[in-house]
Amino acid sequence: MAARIFLLSPARCDGERAKLILKEQAEFPLARALREPEGVAIGEVFSFLSGLYFRGKLAYARAFGRAGVLVITTERGLVSPETRVTARDLCAFAEVDIAGGDERYLGPLRRDVDALTRALGERDEVVLLGSIATGKYADTLLAALRERLVFPREFVGRGDMSRGGLLLRQVREGRELEYIPVAGAVRHGVALVLGAAARALDLVEREVQGPLLVLMASAFVVALPRRAPAWAVGLAASLGLPLAHAVAAIRGAEPPSWGMLLAVLPTLFAAYAGAFASRLVETAARGIPRDRRAADTADDRPWIRRPANSSWLLLAAVATSAVVGVVPVYGTLIARAQPVAWWVATWWQVVAFVAWVAFLPAVLAIRRRIGSEEAAITPGQLAVHLGVAQLDRARLTALEAQIRPHFLFNALNAAVALVRRGPADQAATVLTGLADLLRYVLDDTNQTVRLEDELTFVARYLAIEQVRLGDRLRWRVDASVNARRALVPRLLLQPLAENAVQHGIGKQLRGGEIVITARCENDVLRLTVADDGPGVASPPGEGIGLANTRARLHSLFGNRGALELRARADGGCVAEVALPISIESAARSA
Repeated sequence: MAARIFLLSPARCDGERAKLILKEQAEFPLARALREPEGVAIGEVFSFLSGLYFRGKLAYARAFGRAGVLVITTERGLVSPETRVTARDLCAFAEVDIAGGDERYLGPLRRDVDALTRALGERDEVVLLGSIATGKYADTLLAALRERLVFPREFVGRGDMSRGGLLLRQVREGRELEYIPVAGAVRHGVALVLGAAARALDLVEREVQGPLLVLMASAFVVALPRRAPAWAVGLAASLGLPLAHAVAAIRGAEPPSWGMLLAVLPTLFAAYAGAFASRLVETAARGIPRDRRAADTADDRPWIRRPANSSWLLLAAVATSAVVGVVPVYGTLIARAQPVAWWVATWWQVVAFVAWVAFLPAVLAIRRRIGSEEAAITPGQLAVHLGVAQLDRARLTALEAQIRPHFLFNALNAAVALVRRGPADQAATVLTGLADLLRYVLDDTNQTVRLEDELTFVARYLAIEQVRLGDRLRWRVDASVNARRALVPRLLLQPLAENAVQHGIGKQLRGGEIVITARCENDVLRLTVADDGPGVASPPGEGIGLANTRARLHSLFGNRGALELRARADGGCVAEVALPISIESAARSA
């Protein structure tokens, strides 16, 4: 059976990652171990220097290279990936240029390749896991190995990071790649062109692909308003690369490769695409009828029923696709200290954007239909709608204005009666409590308050009445925690409590008790004010306070708000209010 020996191309020893690991201040485990006399396995060092690519090559070779794995170096020829090297060895590797024909590189490489050739069996092969687009090592290997030198067919047209991901995937799946001879591929057509293109792309992604994606996304979005020429937007966005270098230098981190200067071209393209998309959006928006109602009233409708705004939808599409592209890049950068290949992120960006573009016409069609229906409303109908809304607000304001003087009149009467007939200290207590009540009543900040605040206000009111009635008046509150947090209209309970005092407790010598309860039942808040007085006649009558309370509930909540006054079976009267629990938006918009 034929044996396969794997040769792994070397990692770059003079790049930014090498500088990072060789820093005296570097304290991560690999850097510290490299400074020790025993050093670190060269496979581990090259995996750090080359990231995903070398890690994939090493894992693949160990999985399928049963006859052996060798690593090409710049001055030691072929060595085992377990060979240990130190920081001094790494510096020596960096001094030799493998692309310049340096004999310090070629001499040891020829020596070891010749020895390997002599040791091979008749049917054995050597698999090169590296680039065949240049002659840095392919020429030397071919001269000795000839047709025995093969490489993975799937490497053609792929960049370094793409190859690394491919190799790791094959290891996980346990499937070996198909190999083809290097001799027939290096000097001919497609392999040479695609290989050179892949290397150019790898120059862009050598250190980190994230900046390119960020530049393109930002240039696209900024160009949408068309307030600056697209070429100016693209160039301005490209200035982020020098800034990234400056920030990295200050923080002592690894900056992106200067090969990222090639990002100027795709960034300019993205800027022009953004400007073009802006024109398309404006053209599409002209065909959408304008909603006249939105110009004159606050629009509290669900977003799908609001006037169409394709600019926001397109901006959401761009933002989504940018995030979808950038997140996997920086996610793998954090997890593995090396980002995924540029084409992976770009692919997900394209998929996300296409999905948005496919969704956009449906949303615009729905909004266009709704806009057409609303545009068909005649000016007279629109005026009627606006007039009804304004009339409702005016009516609600008038009802609240009636409740306030009615309450103040009754409270002042109680205070005057005590001043004339009662002790001076009781009159002072009543007037002090009345001042607190006035502050609450005259506060126009919010039309709705928490039920907790309304209960406190009613308790102060009943305390004033208790000064007048003495032990004849007793009361208690039974309200759940959830109910206390609910919002209710201001001055909702006071007219009910006043009705219980005047028509219930105040009409009997023995007095009585008022019980206020509050419960949440499904989506309804139920409030009751019950007394054990003589009860009400049938049908029960209503004063100004109860009539206005019922009218306010109807104005605020329509059929969802109700007030019922009924007699208790064992004597007395119950006033029950039912209104929606989720009343914050409804009440405030009123």
